[in-house]
Amino acid sequence: GSSTTELDLLSLCRQVWSYLSSQFTTQFQSGIIVGDSTKTAGYPGLYIDTSANVCYNTDIAALKELSRHSAVMMEMLESRDYNSLISVLSERVSSLFDICDVVYKVEIPDTPLPQCSLQYCGVQFRGFIDHIKSDLSTAYGDRVKQIKIEYSLTEPWSRKSAPTIPTCVMIGLSIDQSNWTRVVDRGPSADTVESKTFKEFWGEKSSLRRFQDGSIVQAVVWEGKTAQERRSILTQITEHVLTRHAGTSADRIHALQLESQDIVGRPYYEGDGEEQAQKIIKTFSELNKILRKCSKIPLSITSVLGVAPVLRNTDLFPQAEYQVRRAKKQAVLSPSEGTPPFVKVHDMVCHFELSGKWPEDVRGVLRLKAAFYLALKEELQSMHITAKASIDFLDIARNGFVFRLKFHVPKEEKLRASNISFWVPCTGPELKVQTVILPYVSSHLTSLSLQHSAYPLTVRYLKHWVASHCLSNYIPDIFCELVVAHTFLTRCHATPQTATAAFLRVLSFLSSFDWHLYPLLVNFNEELSSETFEQYRNFMITRKSYPDACIVCPQNEQSDLTRDSPTKSSLNILKHLAEKTDTNSLDSIFKPNTTSHNVVIHLLRKQTGRFHTDQPQEHHAKSTHFPVVEYEPARLYVEELTRAYGHLCLFLYNRYSPTEVRVVMKRPDNSEARFTVNGSMAKVRTESGMVKDNLDAMLSDFDLMGKGLVQNIEVVNLEI
Repeated sequence: GSSTTELDLLSLCRQVWSYLSSQFTTQFQSGIIVGDSTKTAGYPGLYIDTSANVCYNTDIAALKELSRHSAVMMEMLESRDYNSLISVLSERVSSLFDICDVVYKVEIPDTPLPQCSLQYCGVQFRGFIDHIKSDLSTAYGDRVKQIKIEYSLTEPWSRKSAPTIPTCVMIGLSIDQSNWTRVVDRGPSADTVESKTFKEFWGEKSSLRRFQDGSIVQAVVWEGKTAQERRSILTQITEHVLTRHAGTSADRIHALQLESQDIVGRPYYEGDGEEQAQKIIKTFSELNKILRKCSKIPLSITSVLGVAPVLRNTDLFPQAEYQVRRAKKQAVLSPSEGTPPFVKVHDMVCHFELSGKWPEDVRGVLRLKAAFYLALKEELQSMHITAKASIDFLDIARNGFVFRLKFHVPKEEKLRASNISFWVPCTGPELKVQTVILPYVSSHLTSLSLQHSAYPLTVRYLKHWVASHCLSNYIPDIFCELVVAHTFLTRCHATPQTATAAFLRVLSFLSSFDWHLYPLLVNFNEELSSETFEQYRNFMITRKSYPDACIVCPQNEQSDLTRDSPTKSSLNILKHLAEKTDTNSLDSIFKPNTTSHNVVIHLLRKQTGRFHTDQPQEHHAKSTHFPVVEYEPARLYVEELTRAYGHLCLFLYNRYSPTEVRVVMKRPDNSEARFTVNGSMAKVRTESGMVKDNLDAMLSDFDLMGKGLVQNIEVVNLEI
């Protein structure tokens, strides 16, 4: 029957994958030749025929990659991970970015190359491909694991005429993470024969250099002062080699990659912001050491955990050093001056040594924590560190950055859960997310960012993509970080080594993943238990008890991090945007759709709280003034609109450039409905006794709620 056939096919696949995976250390080191070896001489790859080289274009690197993929498939079979297995077998590779990390488009020169051999019947482009592949392999060295070159015949030709010759080729590179950003390539010693060959290959880029070990060798040095420049070293090599040895020019070589400076850069950044993030991380490390030495609180501090995105280098725009305004006679800013410069706080969680003397009621715990905040504030101020205490946190300013410290008390979560009061800042589950789950997940994300250098920039690309499509109010940052983490941890494909390749794979995942049918399992360090996998094997049976975006990871088995957002409608919008993304036109990925909204609320830029972020800010290190932190009138305005009219409209805006709020009516046709008490807001009675949305009243409320912030309201189209 059919079951027997399926078992036979599975057994056959197992045998094939087992054979291919075992060849990685044997025949694949030198290639496999089946048939007459004299007819396959000079070709490095796999050839299966007695009369012709069927696979003449296969090289050793491709065979090793095939062997590695076969080993991964065998692991999935052995672990019974059939979901991943089906995902791999059903997924279609649509572009080089699905299997490569860096892609270049190179136009073939019109003039024939004297180096091209006639082994392909004199076809120019085949000789060009072999020639550049050999030279690029020599130039890249251990930076690149595999070079894959593709071309397409886009125009048909007649049987009586010569075939159409492609005008360009696509070069895909699978890179080695530990070597690809190396700034210096050391060559042979100056007194050897190889030195002359090295000099002839690199030309003016090669020069004699003396290194710290005393050796004098030929070396090539590339531009790499910032992280952004180091990521462009492969492009520098490609342009130099193809210009020197392939008869092409730099304007005929196109790197298909996202420019990080244009996407996540600021005018005052050195590079694309990674160096700015390192300043904040360094300040956090200094503050961590200071806090652990504090002695004016009765319990010793055992650890200070950073949970802010910038501390794992995934903040979209790392905060610049704040500027304290000098004292004036008029303390309040005038409307013409705008809002104070936006200053972001970076969250930290502090753990104490264990103690059984904490109070048994939630108010007692909060009072004692407030006393600890005050005592710690006084001790920090004695060290000339500016601090500001609150009932539930302590803000600390150092080196132009502000950090928010929260104390974690193990029993407080249960006490808050049993005491719901306006005096309690947040509930027990919310506190657990802030002080237990988020610090634990953050530590894993930090390790992932250190392990994979492309992870932080990929997260920043995804956050910018979400913000550029005005979804800042509906897609939380932690959702973006966990989705990108899944891309780097999945066993289905080789781990991406560049942010462009990883970002495009994330968009492909978002366009195809069904959040309603499946949970997303992010298994850091293989810490998810077998019970957790078994729990989610019958996911649809208990689907209603989980959030719309169910993301499971260690310490977050119930998906508490995404409990409130994103919602089902937000996920549908995200999937639609990912499906419409044209990966062949990278420049258009971050351009928002400006025709799918009904109303646009234009805001006064100086009153949004973010208009200072495009300008460098000076820091007065000895100033004792504490800055205004987390003041974003645009965000507060959108939150107020959502609370009042979220059941009728979607309010879309870009948090990082909040110049306008786009309003999408959930029922733009303004259809009539029966009157209900709960749904009576912004309704007007019709002649038939029914009610419908009162658009004029809604627009008037939008203007009234944003008085001083709203510039004007534009009705675009109410019939979308």
